[in-house]
Amino acid sequence: MANFRPVVFNIGGEKYGVYIGDVRGIERMQEISRIPNSSRHIKGIINLRGDVIPVFSIRSKFGLEEIEPTLETRLIIVQSGEFLLALEVDSVEEIQNVDVEMVHDAPIIIKNQETEYVKKVVSINGKLIIVIDPINVLLPSEREAIKDLLKDSETEEE
Repeated sequence: MANFRPVVFNIGGEKYGVYIGDVRGIERMQEISRIPNSSRHIKGIINLRGDVIPVFSIRSKFGLEEIEPTLETRLIIVQSGEFLLALEVDSVEEIQNVDVEMVHDAPIIIKNQETEYVKKVVSINGKLIIVIDPINVLLPSEREAIKDLLKDSETEEE
């Protein structure tokens, strides 16, 4: 039987997930270089083993109050189209094996421009978990701003 494997994480006391096939790594929180005048959801950039990676606040995207990072705060490194993106989450819980029969498309009623990041809804132990699409979590304007930022950082390295 086929399985769907989400990495389950916590934001503001709620559980969410991201498909493991989109995940490139899970890192402890580290120092973020702030970017002036960037999107409110972009916290800055990190240098991860020589790669410049933008840090995206899921809390901010979901309209939750920002909190100070804790020892549990993690950065989930995902492939977001043509670049890597670090999703800042309160904590990472586990990688689940879910029967594909428990994986559903997002209900049409919750699909709009602001929620295009909802990739799937998964039922785990009777609880519904929203699985985030790492490409659509960014608005087109945020995606373009990140591309420009990464292009500028490559130019500075040369």
